[in-house]
Amino acid sequence: MCPPGVKTVRQKQLELLRRRRAGEDAAAPSDDELEIEAQTEYAHADSVQLDEQDINSDADPLPSRDVPDWDEYEEDFIEDDDDTIGAPLGLEDIPLEFTRHAHKKPVAHFKDVVEWMVHNKLNPAFARNDPIYMIARRKLDDAVQGFAGSKFISSAWKADFAKALRDFPDIDMTNVNTMFNRDCEACGRSGHPAKHQLTFKGRPYYRESLEDVSWDEDSDGDGQDKRMPQSKAFFLGRTCNANATMAHALCHWRYHLNQTILELLRAEGHTSDQKIIERADWSVKQREKYANRVVDALEQDGRMRELYQEFKENLEAARNVK
Repeated sequence: MCPPGVKTVRQKQLELLRRRRAGEDAAAPSDDELEIEAQTEYAHADSVQLDEQDINSDADPLPSRDVPDWDEYEEDFIEDDDDTIGAPLGLEDIPLEFTRHAHKKPVAHFKDVVEWMVHNKLNPAFARNDPIYMIARRKLDDAVQGFAGSKFISSAWKADFAKALRDFPDIDMTNVNTMFNRDCEACGRSGHPAKHQLTFKGRPYYRESLEDVSWDEDSDGDGQDKRMPQSKAFFLGRTCNANATMAHALCHWRYHLNQTILELLRAEGHTSDQKIIERADWSVKQREKYANRVVDALEQDGRMRELYQEFKENLEAARNVK
């Protein structure tokens, strides 16, 4: 920066160009003059910069603008065995979607689902709505249900058939003689002769709690039996029967996994009358530890992996159906 009233070299060159365009006679400064003026200008600028540094000598130094050395941080990127992503566990104030639980592998979510089922039976007072359990169920269920809806559940199916498929957890299938000349009762299309009878049965249940739906025999007080039917049967064509069988298995995968867990607990004596009486006087903390030990045992003896492998193979089989 030059003192007030003193033109820089660039300003003088612009002034010379303006005068020449206006037709005025202007002599260009010599190279020696330009060099002397440039040195004077740069010297003045250095002087001003030094003066400013002296004034701000007590201020903090400016950060360096050098290119960072990325190799310096290479040792910080150490791969952990648990392949965790997100904030550490135990930070309760952080929303779950920003913690590593939201990025766990499917096998880890599957373990959380099984853990919920074990506690649901052995430790009913547990935190059943814990976000860890809820996100595990949602992650797996969204994948399974989405796959069932996109590939096997038909928009052509009648409402009563689709409702029965969702409501009843068990099915039976028998072949029928085509001499009956029935059309498929799922899609109702002519030219689709029924070749199978598919019977939906079992007690309807609540999807979240897996508890049986409760109803009163006399819900209106008029003496009539208002209970839901125990089963519903439909005659189906070959294609609808195959799709319905696969869709049903996918829609009720948690119910059937829970039945397998209950059978494992029964076989090991955890639900015997003696054990139930023994746990009756236990505190919630004692029941929690007991249920956790059962879950750990399922992992240690390999049964947890077997259950997940079966779950995975069922999905693969559904995916490979053409």
